[in-house]
Amino acid sequence: MSGWLMLIAIAIAAAVLLALLRFPARMWMIPATAVTLAATGYVWQGSPTIEGHPAASEESKGHEPDPDLLAMREQLFGRFNQSYSYFLVADAMVRAGSPENAAQAMLGAVRKVPGDFSLWTWLGYTMAEKDGGMITPAARAAFDRAIAIAPNHPGPHYFLGLALIRMGQYPEARAEWAKAVALTPVGVGYRPALEEQLAKLDAFIAQASGQAMPAAEPAPEAEANGSAEMVGNSQ
Repeated sequence: MSGWLMLIAIAIAAAVLLALLRFPARMWMIPATAVTLAATGYVWQGSPTIEGHPAASEESKGHEPDPDLLAMREQLFGRFNQSYSYFLVADAMVRAGSPENAAQAMLGAVRKVPGDFSLWTWLGYTMAEKDGGMITPAARAAFDRAIAIAPNHPGPHYFLGLALIRMGQYPEARAEWAKAVALTPVGVGYRPALEEQLAKLDAFIAQASGQAMPAAEPAPEAEANGSAEMVGNSQ
């Protein structure tokens, strides 16, 4: 399949997915723009007229994104908003076996909306996925930018921690996940899931090192209130 046919297939798949998800028709311009940016990036970086070649390995084949990962992303960053439409395009690229174009789509997204911390977070994550799970300086810069834009939101810390886990950097990942829990006020729907995942990571680290890890401290009241406002604004 040529690159152009792949892009057309992705556009059709995105349209069908939006219809199934009952994405508001008045907001379809947003995902259409995201698809356009992804196509522009592919034309710029890739070779859409060249026939595709069989995948050399399992890693280069398309795969369905982890539904638990997507569910957590939705809880942290919301749904049916501007960033969500870009996420759908990146997900479609991953399904098509093109993590490079998924990262390129997110790069176009942050250029279009440079103040959106969720887009910077997912740029960092897709860049790490593109590079075989390695957090390159560029990917780390994207995560750091997300944290700088929204220092009181748990999302960037959570996904940076997840990327660190995939690199095998468990203590560093633990620090990021502890920050994510601390920044999530008690009562927020996804806090129990964050606490559970942190506890599992602690158990893994403790088993590997033979030492018990301290539990995450709850956020101070004032900090929690500020975090709730930030989290609420993202949804």
